[in-house]
Amino acid sequence: MDEDQQKLNGVLELPGRRLARVSLGVSRNRGTLVARLESSTKLDSKALSEARRQIASVLRFDEDLSPFYRALSAQPALRWARRKGAGRMMRAPTVFEDVVKMICTTNCTWSQTTAMAKRLVETYGASDSVAGRSFPRPEAIAADTAASFDRKIRAGYRSAYLHKIAKDVASGKLDLESLRTEQLDGEELHRCLRTLPGVGPYAAAGLGLLLGSYDRLALDTACRKMFAERHRHGRRAPDKSIERYYERFGRYRGLALWVELADHYRE
Repeated sequence: MDEDQQKLNGVLELPGRRLARVSLGVSRNRGTLVARLESSTKLDSKALSEARRQIASVLRFDEDLSPFYRALSAQPALRWARRKGAGRMMRAPTVFEDVVKMICTTNCTWSQTTAMAKRLVETYGASDSVAGRSFPRPEAIAADTAASFDRKIRAGYRSAYLHKIAKDVASGKLDLESLRTEQLDGEELHRCLRTLPGVGPYAAAGLGLLLGSYDRLALDTACRKMFAERHRHGRRAPDKSIERYYERFGRYRGLALWVELADHYRE
């Protein structure tokens, strides 16, 4: 995120393994989203169509949040969410990238998480002279040995999990991308995510949010701190108490928590 320019930047992988840097911003005079693509190669209609599809998926344009807003209507403190169109949780272009990054958030600081992600991109990502480096494909990671991967990425105990997932995806043994298209209920999806190496209750709940399943709370340090400050006058609350509070939002409890968290940190 470029805070000064108010633009979101990233690198997309398009057909033919071409890379394009995308810059997303809002046109001030028209109020519409504008995507600027830059690449060292000419992007044909097929590439542009795929770029549009990925951007729409990343920003969750196809998600109907009207039931979520209805669930919030009885809570005055969160009614602003409908007005601002809040609740679309940005995700990566692929489920593989989301899974890898989610595992990199477990049991560490945010600076450690971003450092691991940066090393992954710099070591295994594809490169384009104009677009820059992309998030690595699973095949690029799987082509290296587990020991070498561990030395380069320095992800601690997570290294073995990340390398195993990449190998299984690259070999076809594991189809992560189907999780965005299969109509699994919350319980089935959570069970499926928990079978992934390195994915515990927190990571599974967080990945569920990125896959459209909002019935679980992905509780971490930031969530607990926010809840204490907003609802307990700074006193820490047991996780059970937090869960009871968000039960009022039904199957959207996990999304209600994250909308409130985002609002809290904006303030």
